[in-house]
Amino acid sequence: MMGFFKTILSVAVTAAVVPAVMAVEVKPTGQFQAQISYYHTDVEDSTGWALEMPDNFFGITAVEQLANSVILGTVELGFEPLADDALTPEVQQAYMGWNQSVFSLAAGRMKSLEETYIVDYAGYLKGLDRGGLQAAAYIQPFESEAVRLTTQAGQSLSFSGQMQMDPDTPEALWSLAALASTTEGTVSVTYRNVPDESALWGMQMTWVSGTVSLSGAYMYQDEMLGYDIDLSMLSNGSEGFIGYSRSKDDGKRWQLGIHQNLAQTITSYSELLWLPDDSSWQWTTGFQLTY
Repeated sequence: MMGFFKTILSVAVTAAVVPAVMAVEVKPTGQFQAQISYYHTDVEDSTGWALEMPDNFFGITAVEQLANSVILGTVELGFEPLADDALTPEVQQAYMGWNQSVFSLAAGRMKSLEETYIVDYAGYLKGLDRGGLQAAAYIQPFESEAVRLTTQAGQSLSFSGQMQMDPDTPEALWSLAALASTTEGTVSVTYRNVPDESALWGMQMTWVSGTVSLSGAYMYQDEMLGYDIDLSMLSNGSEGFIGYSRSKDDGKRWQLGIHQNLAQTITSYSELLWLPDDSSWQWTTGFQLTY
């Protein structure tokens, strides 16, 4: 608990002092969503309704524009309004960065490379945390005391390396990622060094053709851990999709739904999930506000 308050204090000091000293531009960021869900399970013959508020966070990003580079600081706090500890938010990210035209450097608590290059690109469900990806169950979302270096190779190719500088961990914890991006989609590959175990591999692919897009995510460590495939189509501000996911621990899952943009920052959604292994299904509808 003391560590949490020390982190909050340092965040507050940074937010108040840095803008005054460096005259930086400060931008609020965040996401808020609320939904209702109906659950049905044939195995236990149970049904039920639930009011849920998943995947909420708020934060600030401070940016100082220099002659040939950019200095930035980001703080992001996650919270669950309906949880018992709703007044104790979790520090998800708190890092400083320095961006040049061909490389960028960041240090602090930030997303893992798999979260950045797999989940953020391939996630598509809004009613579940982290885009509802089955593959995300095998991905650590955030890393503390981390340093990330990203280099650009032209307009469409980038490489990243990230290492945790934890003095209490004798083994080096590091990961690598590569991203190729074009007007027709993206492809990314990640590699994580796991002490005393086999390496953890990840891949993401997104292909776009007009109003139709196909995306997928895959995690592998000696065997398939989990994968997700999604086919979607845009029409008049609405997006309909159908997807299939599989996990070595949680089995198979089908999903379909529709997302509709009510405003530039507000999206409503209705999603249906079917888990054939458990003979269960779930229907969720709600809205998501991002800023």
